[in-house]
Formats: sequence, C-alpha cells, structure tokens
Amino acid sequence: MLEIKNLTAGYGLNHIIRDINLTVEKGAITCLMGRNGAGKTTLLHAIIGLINNHSGKIIVNDKDIINFPTYEIAKCGIAYVPQGRRLFSELSVKENLKIGFMTQELNKKNIGNITDIENSKLIFDLFPQLAERLDQIAISLSGGEQQMLAIARALATKPDILLLDEPIEGLSPLMVKIIYQAIIKLRNNNIAILLVEQHMSDILSIADNIILIENGKIK
Repeated sequence: MLEIKNLTAGYGLNHIIRDINLTVEKGAITCLMGRNGAGKTTLLHAIIGLINNHSGKIIVNDKDIINFPTYEIAKCGIAYVPQGRRLFSELSVKENLKIGFMTQELNKKNIGNITDIENSKLIFDLFPQLAERLDQIAISLSGGEQQMLAIARALATKPDILLLDEPIEGLSPLMVKIIYQAIIKLRNNNIAILLVEQHMSDILSIADNIILIENGKIK
C-alpha cells in the first residue's frame, strides 16, 4: 500500500532522515519507534509533503508521489493526524468534520448538510461521544475527545493510509484504551496504519510490525 525506497529528506539543505526503506501494508499497524529527535515526525512530514524530499521514492498504489504537493498526496488516499492534534479550535465538532468531508469530490455539493456526517457510520461507531457533541466547540472538549476528533477528521477524507503521530500522548489510561481500540478497528477495516510512538510497552499489544529509527536511519 505504502512503500518508501531510499528516502532522504530534511529541512533546507540538512538531511534529517537518510536512505529510509519501509513498507506499510494494507490491514496492518506498522509502528515507527525512536527517541526524541530520531526522525519519526520528519518521516511523516516527508510522506505527506510538508518538507522537501531530496531523493528516493514514496510509492502509493504503484504511483511515486515524492514531491507531490500535499493536497495531491491527500487525493492519493493518505491522511495525517499530527502530534498535538492541530484542530480548528474555535470551530465546532461538526465544522471540523466537514472540513474533512470537503476533500471528497462526491460530497462537495452537500457540504452544508449534516446528513453527510450523521451517515458516517465508521466514525461514530469508533467515537460515539462525538455524535453527542456535534455543536460543541473543539477547544472545549477534553484532551481525549480532541484526539478522537483529530482522528475522525482524518477519517472523513476516506483514506487508505493513516499516519498517526503519537496519538496517545498525554491521555489517561482509559482514553489510551479507547484510541487503541479504534486503531485496531481501522486495521480490521483494511486501512494501512503507520503509527509513531516512543514507548514500546504502549504498542506491543497492537502493532503488527515495529520499526526502529535512530539518528535518521532505520535500525
């Protein structure tokens, strides 16, 4: 589903990740682990087109998308949930989800219709709390609910590949369990998942594959 070959990327002329090779398979959770500064987030930024890639290939469904603009990468079926959630904090739950739905060409004519959101069975099966808070402002949600919304907004784009950057950071044990249960259900829905995490004890129970990165290289 997602294959990275000999990828070197960074900021400006600085190479932060070098000669990265990895594969993220459909219906599997691949966990990328490493210390702070190892290059985990940089790799996600490279995949989604937020930084310049210097060399290599990023292949999605047999198409090399390296150095595509981010909006074109999103059209290829990749969604990204950044560390820190990055919600539109002054907008409601419903409005945040609508922004995700706006990426779907077939739904553009119905952007103002709440029916699109209410019919999104997968999202509300995963996070029923959001269905009860559609008109609530995002910044007023708890940390766990904000993380649910960040994932839900990404899912509104109907991705084949989901990139998650430390989705359980700062969450309570109960919320960690809810988020991980949702990730497992997404895997069972045949979505390819690349999950960045620092602590092995947190992900051993759900990861199908674990890849270690250190100093910008796969170890």
